[in-house]
Amino acid sequence: MKKISLFLLFQLFWVLTSHSQKLMKKDINPIKKYIQVLSHDSLEGRGTATVAEKKSAEYIINIMKQNGLKSYTQYSNFIHPFNYTSAKYSENSKFKMVFQNEEKIYRPNVEYWPISLSSSGRAFSGWYRPGFGIIAPELKQNDYENFTALDSGKVFIINIQNPDGINPHSYFSKYDLAYRAQEASKHGASAVVFYKTDAKVEDPDTTLSVKVTGLGIPVIYTNDKNICLNRIQKNAAFFIENNIVKLEQTGHNVIGTLDYGNLYTIVIGAHYDHLGKGEQGGSLHVAHSKEIHNGADDNASGVALMLDLIKTIASDSSLHLYNYMFVAFSGEELGLYGSANLLKNLPINVSRINCMINMDMVGRLDTVKKTLAISGTGTSPQFTFLDSIYINGLQIKKSESGIGPSDHASFYKENIPVLHFFTGMHQDYHKPSDDEKYINYDGIYMVKNYIQNVLSKLNQREKLYFSKTKDSESTNAPKYKVSLGIMPDYIYEGQGVRADGVTEGKPAFAAGIKKGDIIIKLGDFTTADMGGYTKALSNFNKGDKTDIIIIRAGKELKISVVF
Repeated sequence: MKKISLFLLFQLFWVLTSHSQKLMKKDINPIKKYIQVLSHDSLEGRGTATVAEKKSAEYIINIMKQNGLKSYTQYSNFIHPFNYTSAKYSENSKFKMVFQNEEKIYRPNVEYWPISLSSSGRAFSGWYRPGFGIIAPELKQNDYENFTALDSGKVFIINIQNPDGINPHSYFSKYDLAYRAQEASKHGASAVVFYKTDAKVEDPDTTLSVKVTGLGIPVIYTNDKNICLNRIQKNAAFFIENNIVKLEQTGHNVIGTLDYGNLYTIVIGAHYDHLGKGEQGGSLHVAHSKEIHNGADDNASGVALMLDLIKTIASDSSLHLYNYMFVAFSGEELGLYGSANLLKNLPINVSRINCMINMDMVGRLDTVKKTLAISGTGTSPQFTFLDSIYINGLQIKKSESGIGPSDHASFYKENIPVLHFFTGMHQDYHKPSDDEKYINYDGIYMVKNYIQNVLSKLNQREKLYFSKTKDSESTNAPKYKVSLGIMPDYIYEGQGVRADGVTEGKPAFAAGIKKGDIIIKLGDFTTADMGGYTKALSNFNKGDKTDIIIIRAGKELKISVVF
């Protein structure tokens, strides 16, 4: 009898603990699992049109199928392919130094890189070094003073630093690499090789783009600081062969539907692509090493929340007054390629879309402020119902604009009301350090709870009216040629623009601006908000020097900066 009782007690304990584990998995595991899979190293940063992108798409499709989604008949197995053009540095490109019978061969993407000013082409000649490659009479600088006709046609080797060294107040700042390469081309350079001797100087951008018009000659950057005049032989020659090819690429949106036979559809989306190893551009990682950018917050978090909402919506009949289209976009990081293409090839009539809900970076809700930013609140006059939604502990910061650097903007341009959810910028943005371990899962569930309430409110209304927001109607949007190099805190609600991060090597970093500083004045211009900040930037050019008024730890400070 005692043995039986012990056996029954053990069974009861096993049942209770097993049930508890199932509840725990049901409550917290799905979103976490989705993020862990999508941000795993094995998916190599989910670059658009890569093998990893396809693997990510297959994973998302399986989750959609498991949760009852169907594929639109226009697309095969949930996939909406889209084409775009990219630029790539061909593997048969070469860069080597030749002296007598010896050769020093440089490895592409390891010891040298083409930069965006470059064109395809070949050069094989001696070298000429015009120092910093600057002609600035007002600063008594002429690096071409000793130039002769005999130097035309040579490979120009140019130092990317400034004549006065690392100086945040340098008057040479406006003489950037574009100017120096153009000046070299005017003097007959057959190619330009940029280098530096000081590791503290920021490397040039080596991201290739089909949107950039080259100078007609090869332009490359090498990390070999020994290439300067005093370290190479006078009679040495350089051979450069640049082959930059344009590639027709295919990205893949993933689209599924819950069709309840209704007239109108709500689109719920999040982009699943990220930066790969930084080779597709956009990385803020200062090193040239090609590290995996896992993009746990950007935007595995948004995709995970979207996938979790599928089951929630499917199981709640009160939400079935609309059909739902769920879209995992690709090509967002390249410039909203996937969403822009989808709007041209929609599986339903655009007039049948009630609104679009976009989730991009919803995984890092600040544990103290707990502020959720919602953009697009002005894109429908009926979005006033947002004021009646309260989630305990969650603070809301609304922005009326339907324009923004994420996929909702493509829908807004087609006169569709949009709401974009975002938990804020952080220091790991577009860096390899955007990892799953930093995700705030309690925060994601608060965002999910809010969006569920939004969907519930939408089901109590007829089709939404669309409204253009003020910024989209303005034909005088500011254009600026300079960047301060801060990551603005978009969920900051006080006066001024708060720096949520400072990019190394940029003007703000050189001037000593720190994370948490609040910029209230830029030169003579007040920066009460982001609009004032961007307008202020539009008044400056490269090389301009001005004062910035900031608030740091409650005290007002004046800091000088050079753009």
